[in-house]
Formats: sequence, structure tokens, C-alpha cells
Amino acid sequence: LPLKMDIYQPKYDSVKSRPLLVLVHGGAFIVGDKRDDFQKKLAMHYAKMGYVVASINYRLGYLFIPGAYSNLERCIYRAIQDTRAAIRWLIANSKKYGIDKNYIFLAGNSAGGFIALKTAFMAESESFSSISGNLFMLQDDLGCLDCSGNNHKEKFRLKGVINTWGALTDIEMMDEFEKMPLLLIHGDSDKIVPYGFDYPFKNVGEKYSSFFSNKVYGSKPIYDKALEMGFPVSLITVQNAGHEPQVDENNAYTPFMSQLLN
Repeated sequence: LPLKMDIYQPKYDSVKSRPLLVLVHGGAFIVGDKRDDFQKKLAMHYAKMGYVVASINYRLGYLFIPGAYSNLERCIYRAIQDTRAAIRWLIANSKKYGIDKNYIFLAGNSAGGFIALKTAFMAESESFSSISGNLFMLQDDLGCLDCSGNNHKEKFRLKGVINTWGALTDIEMMDEFEKMPLLLIHGDSDKIVPYGFDYPFKNVGEKYSSFFSNKVYGSKPIYDKALEMGFPVSLITVQNAGHEPQVDENNAYTPFMSQLLN
């Protein structure tokens, strides 16, 4: 599957090396695109602020079988591989696009938040056991974190991660030595991705959500863990807000969108 990205750059200036912001879209790992209106709005805003912005796509979809958590795990892992591949490609082409390789920021919303956090914190030893395949011989070995997408070997270290209403499946992959600067933004009444530690998609009922997912760690426990380990971290709690607080039920932007951009 050919995966592409959209790159947004400032115009009409002489700066040759700029911080890079990589955007990862949401969509429950089954839908979404780099050109979703929210992604474009973010990208245009931050390009005007002086960033090079890359809005990326990643492999989507998994076979839903109740209790087969490995299918969702493998889907998440493929998305992490693709995000890492995109960053490696951007580093390899940093001169062409005027990117400062020492200032790479990764931001994701919803499913993209999961991917951004895991890209920052997942080591090879912390990968899902299901990536090696099997499930009645239907699953192939997915390989290492940097064994997919392209042949670039560039190493990278993120300067910071922005998680908007995403979560972690395993909070223990946050290691004290990583000291990753974090910005976490989350509605405290989110029923799709929990603000605390709970099942995702409780809007359809816990019984059904537990069929395809284990409990996950939302922004509040991530914040608490980061504080405990001395990470530079900020949590913006959107009071009484559900999932995607930047849009209303008609998919129109709410006043919170301006606060989010700031």
C-alpha cells in the first residue's frame, strides 16, 4: 500500500532550517486521512507560525473478531511502523524541506494520539507479542519497529509529543530515562477514549467495548505517571467535554478550537 504525506511550509522568508511538526490523524484505526479538514486547519496554522508540517497517512483496518485483541494490536503496531518510516523519510529529506532534525514534534488526535504516544515510548522490547504473527497461521510477522515502509536508517529523537484525546494501552512503557516533554489535551467526559483508565468506546456500552479492546490509559493517568517520573508535562482538561471537543454535533468548529491552536 503506497502511503503518502502532505508537507506544508512557510513562504516568503529566508529561514533555512525549521522545526518539524508531524501530524497523525484520528479515526479509530479504520478511517481518517491526512487531508481531513482538522488536519489541514492545524497544518496551515502551524506553517504560518514557522513550522514545517507533515500530515501523514498510515495503514488502516483490522479484522474485528470478539476477543481477538491481537488484531487491533497489530493494526496499532503497523501505524507506529508507518509513522516512524515517515519521520525517517523526512530526516533523509531534511535539507530539501528545510527541516531542523533536532526539533521534531509529533502530534496526534484520538487514534493518532495513541500512535504518537507509542511512537515516543515503545521500544522493541515493549512491542506487542502478537506482532510475530500466528492466529491459526493467518498473521505474518510484522518485523521490527523500523523494518517497514522504507529503507531509510536515520535515527531520531523527538523533541516533544502532543496527545489530543488519545491514550496508551500500556503505561509501563513510559520509562524514567526518556524524559519526553508532553502536552496532553482531553475532555473529562470522553466516552470514546477515556480521560482516565477505562475501556474505549463506552458510548456503545462496556460489554461491547470489552469484546475488542482491553482498558487503556487516558491523559490523566499519563499525566500522573509523567509527573511521578519528572517529565516536563502539561495537561489541559476540557471540562465536561466529550471526544473531539473542537467540533459540535454538526461538525462545526467550537470556540475551543482557537484555544486548541494556541
